[in-house]
Amino acid sequence: MKNLLLSLFFAVLAYQSQSLAFPELAAHGYPNCIACHVSPSGGGTMSEYGRSLSKDLLSTWSYENEELLGHGLIGKPHEWFQAGGDFRFIQSYTNDDVKTLTKNFWMQNQLEVSARFGGFYIDSSLGVQRGPSSTPHLYEAISSRHYVGYFFSDEVSLRFGKFLPAYGLNIPNHLATTRAPLGFDEGMEHFNLEAAYLGEKFDAFLTALMGKGDLEAAAIEYSPDPSLDEHGAALSTSAWVLERFKLGVSFLYGSTDAYHRILSGAFGVLKLTPKLYLLSEWDWQSKVDKVTNIEARGFVDYNELGFEAYKGVNLYILQEESYLDLNTLSSRDDSFGGGFKFYPRPHLEIQAEYRKERDMRKFTSYFDSGYLTGHYYF
Repeated sequence: MKNLLLSLFFAVLAYQSQSLAFPELAAHGYPNCIACHVSPSGGGTMSEYGRSLSKDLLSTWSYENEELLGHGLIGKPHEWFQAGGDFRFIQSYTNDDVKTLTKNFWMQNQLEVSARFGGFYIDSSLGVQRGPSSTPHLYEAISSRHYVGYFFSDEVSLRFGKFLPAYGLNIPNHLATTRAPLGFDEGMEHFNLEAAYLGEKFDAFLTALMGKGDLEAAAIEYSPDPSLDEHGAALSTSAWVLERFKLGVSFLYGSTDAYHRILSGAFGVLKLTPKLYLLSEWDWQSKVDKVTNIEARGFVDYNELGFEAYKGVNLYILQEESYLDLNTLSSRDDSFGGGFKFYPRPHLEIQAEYRKERDMRKFTSYFDSGYLTGHYYF
């Protein structure tokens, strides 16, 4: 086991790669994602200020201008233009009652650009579909998000395009119980119309879910998941309380040809001490099959307690559970464990995690699982 972990560590150092959002930055006093990203709800292309925060707050070491595009070697871009990219590599490990399995593959290779002209802004990504060998449309060109928007003021914006709707915690771990099982996985972006208010102490996102759209329906389908063509509405809002806590609630109604569902929940980023934070989200879902009229009711939760041991070094423990049909034991999946996140320099993140997991579809006892990721964003 020791030799395996060492090999995983050095394998990821040889690669670089991801970027969604870092909600734990709220514990540093930045409650809104727009402080660091072009997207009002976070993730994707970073702003110049976001790059400076990645250096000043997240990175252990850095040299002058290293946080800039091209590590400062090509100078500062024009204020109206931002560019970046995400490259992510993973080594995973599973040891259950049947087998021991390791996998390593690129998860993401993607470039992204954005531009702003007065109040108008545009953003688009272009990359190659990556993943394990079983991934549909492997190596084909994809654009996971592209949108246009307009800021009526510093607080109010409207945008339309392909992106994930604002809901709960936008954490980088897209396989967390509050992300993939609820339809918020990478590769599950669909067309939306979003109105956002981004105040200093309060934010709100109202999103019309518009499905794939005519153009997307005629193009490559990246996943057979019916949530890609979900229509409905979502609302997510949060407030900054006592200068220490970001507390929010979310609601979503969605309908496809196969089902309709109601999803609601609460989430929070809690700064417990200057070095200790808690990320927590709890959601309840009612989902009705339109053919059989059978309703599945259940919940998911995600809880991460993190500690900044040193600048750029975060240790954490976590617990999560997905139980989306309380009448079907096989729908239950729960785990607990811990890991670390290391940001040695701007643009680079290394994360390792080990957990005990129980997937009731396969096993009634807990098994070992873990991963190590290398993440280069620029």
